[in-house]
Amino acid sequence: MTPQDNTLTFATPAVVPRPAVIWQDEGIPYRSAGMNFIDRPIRPFSLPSSIATVSRSFRSTTVPRSRPESPIRAARTRLLLPALLAVVLLAAGCATSPFSGAGPVVAKGPADALRGEIAPGERVLWGGRIVGVVNASDVTELEILALPLDRADRPRASAEGGVRFVVRYPGFLEPVNYAPGRLLTALGRFTTVETRTVGEFDIEQPVIDARQVELWPVRDPRPQTQFGIGVGIRL
Repeated sequence: MTPQDNTLTFATPAVVPRPAVIWQDEGIPYRSAGMNFIDRPIRPFSLPSSIATVSRSFRSTTVPRSRPESPIRAARTRLLLPALLAVVLLAAGCATSPFSGAGPVVAKGPADALRGEIAPGERVLWGGRIVGVVNASDVTELEILALPLDRADRPRASAEGGVRFVVRYPGFLEPVNYAPGRLLTALGRFTTVETRTVGEFDIEQPVIDARQVELWPVRDPRPQTQFGIGVGIRL
């Protein structure tokens, strides 16, 4: 109030607009531009740290593209698989023996029997090439030229023959099938040494009573390449 006028006047304060800021309170965003909001505790709005991290990771992650296989590599794979299969089948064939479940035998051959190193009754596994066959009344006698055995207990046809021995098998064996020249392996017990005539010579020959014989095919269907050294006989 002034002395010249009895009218009451009031000064109006200047309103300064505030800058527009986004705020968040209890999950609700507000935009302030000088308007009169009810004062309450507020905090700046920002994305949660977990969402921001996932967003940055997603932007930085790239999906790898599969590279097409080259023709050379594909051809090499097609050639390698049959070769590996052949090696596996060859190894399986070399390890197969018809006497695998026969039990233990002495690792000695017919020559050891002639030197008296095998006692009568011991189990032996011998093989070789048939050179003679005799059908008696109750047994069949096979005269064998001894050969070393491979891992499948098959006589090695390319090896040189050694001592002759006799295989006695109960019953009848067809001489056409068990003909001279065929390869045979016999499992049995050593009994004695007999002197037999071959031409004009008398030759001592060990004799075994066989319980199992294997007449091998004329042509071996297995590949000739073999691995390892089998337990054979000593000539």
